[in-house]
Amino acid sequence: MADDISAVFGHRVRLERRRLGWSTSELARRAGISEGSLRKTEAGFTCMRLPPAVRVAAALGAPLDKLTAPPGCGTCYDRPPDGFTCAACGATGDG
Repeated sequence: MADDISAVFGHRVRLERRRLGWSTSELARRAGISEGSLRKTEAGFTCMRLPPAVRVAAALGAPLDKLTAPPGCGTCYDRPPDGFTCAACGATGDG
């Protein structure tokens, strides 16, 4: 998954969406995309085109380059869940 930019993007979008407490329908509405497209992207099944990806990043308030950068840790993708510590890199969830 770490080598696949669409999978990395989808994973990070899901983490950011959950951090904000939004449903997939809420983020899809805010980004002006279909919920089905967002679900497929979060699951890493499809590669989202650039214009919708930019809208998703803007809706999340996260820079697109942060959502697509290769992760330093292949286990937690640089963002362990809130309250957890990654056994591979030692990063802690900040929630």
